Amino acid sequence: MDGGHVCKDGKRLMGEGKTWSGFLGGVALATILGMILAGLVWLLGIDKSWGWGLKFPEMVFIFLPLAIGAMTGDALKSIAKRRMNMPRGSKFPIVDQYDFVVGAIGLVALFRWDWFHANYLEGVAIFALISVLMMTFLLHRGANIIAYRMGKKNEPW
Repeated sequence: MDGGHVCKDGKRLMGEGKTWSGFLGGVALATILGMILAGLVWLLGIDKSWGWGLKFPEMVFIFLPLAIGAMTGDALKSIAKRRMNMPRGSKFPIVDQYDFVVGAIGLVALFRWDWFHANYLEGVAIFALISVLMMTFLLHRGANIIAYRMGKKNEPW
């Protein structure tokens, strides 16, 4: 993704682990998965309680910024790690679990503040945001351990 750019300190901006194909593939896959889940919610007729106030096709305008934000958060973490002289694949506690969530929440809040506020900040909706933040840590950690044990990842974080 960094086009081989080397900073003044002689180190790559991001490194070889971040590619445009990975970024765009992640955005596409996350958006498609989001749309499939939204379609399933709509088909099951539970969109009034699980539809986040939007109709099925309109959900793409939520899923797309969530996906782009998640991948951007991960890329920004990579830049931060390089600037801190952390090698590729090194453990970066808490940031490893929340880089994509902060990016996703930040971008969707920027582009769809009305939707974000109504679904995650207004009244008891704050509990949804707290739940997302709590579940993110557990799911991220669990998925990485499973992938590591399956030989799909080099590190369990």
